[in-house]
Amino acid sequence: MDRQKTIRNNIAIYFARQGFFSFAVFLVPVVVEHAFLMERGVSYKLIGTLGAVVNAVSAAGTFLFAGVSDRYKKFSSYKAATAIVTLGYLINKAALLIICLLMPGAGEKTVFAFYLSSGAVYTLMITVYGMLELTLPLRITNMDTKIGRLMGVSGFIAGICGVMAGMAVNAVTGANDLNNSVIILCVSSVIIMAAVSVSTLLFMKPDGAAAISMNARTGNPAAVFLKITRMEQFKKLLAPNISRSVYYSCVFFFAAVGIKRFQSATIVGYTAVAITLASAVGNILLAYFQPKIGTGKLYFMGSAAAAAGVAVIAAAQSEPVFLAALFIMHVGQVQIDIGFPVGIFDVVPSETVGEFSAIRLFIFTVCVSLFTYLAGALIELKYETVVYAAAFVTVLASGGAFYRAHKQLCARRSAGDDV
Repeated sequence: MDRQKTIRNNIAIYFARQGFFSFAVFLVPVVVEHAFLMERGVSYKLIGTLGAVVNAVSAAGTFLFAGVSDRYKKFSSYKAATAIVTLGYLINKAALLIICLLMPGAGEKTVFAFYLSSGAVYTLMITVYGMLELTLPLRITNMDTKIGRLMGVSGFIAGICGVMAGMAVNAVTGANDLNNSVIILCVSSVIIMAAVSVSTLLFMKPDGAAAISMNARTGNPAAVFLKITRMEQFKKLLAPNISRSVYYSCVFFFAAVGIKRFQSATIVGYTAVAITLASAVGNILLAYFQPKIGTGKLYFMGSAAAAAGVAVIAAAQSEPVFLAALFIMHVGQVQIDIGFPVGIFDVVPSETVGEFSAIRLFIFTVCVSLFTYLAGALIELKYETVVYAAAFVTVLASGGAFYRAHKQLCARRSAGDDV
């Protein structure tokens, strides 16, 4: 009974933290950052370089810390990771504030270099945090918990808070110029993030685990990589993982392209609202349908919705149509974002879920780093149609490949085969 009470307490804290964390993050969404950088003269190619570099840093961190995930399974290590990611977030937003307040006349390359350096630091810190976040649903519950529903409900809560943050962004950007909007949003976000993190550190129970130790074994990264890449599950899920990376590299630019295409006073705020609302709707759909139809089918349906959204975005000539298509694309994307890790829980032994997820993310981020730079260069050269076509084809390919691989692996596991 005490164990069940601890699990309920853990889940309640998890839900609350996900909501407030989401609100803080979505107060300064990527769309606002990209719009601000473009206003300061940063090109699509440089934004692509930004995506490439931060993903390369993420890939390096994921590879080096892959062994952490399955060795730290309690709240004490998660609390340490929370402190790490909060520090990185404060550094990143402080860089934006410095650009706004102290670098009004700086050239685009100076602005880009300064922001890139803070982004790289933040990315490395959030990668360490992510290694523990990968197995968090398993660490705070037991094997009887419906992981898909847990993640869907937490994502819905985060999405609702994100919608409220998006509405705040819309109000702030509508009433102020972009420079002042960034200042207001960054200061508010930092205050909320600090408060949430302090509350997490105070109220989360260690549950008997020791804090992260510098002397603890984290595993040889090369040995972890070789072990995971030899697994049948990894080989079958490799194609949908790489296809998905191409899709993400392309859609990384879609919000920024829409802002530049329509150039209205409301486009930045409404884009933020559309994306956050899609997150809330997508997560509640996932929480409801995943236990009913299974992860593979839901992933495929999500990829089809994302592809439909991409097709409409490519042809959209009005702001409302663009926003509606962006919403549909992101609703589908939620099924992909969460479907892949839930699918891993379905087919990979629990004792290696963290390492498996880490190596999968390593491959994913290496590919995203390469393809994001390429997509940015193509958009800069006015080859947007190629980028839209690549996103459309690869997300459908990922959906089909994931569905087939997941179905085969689940069937073999149900039959008792050692996969």
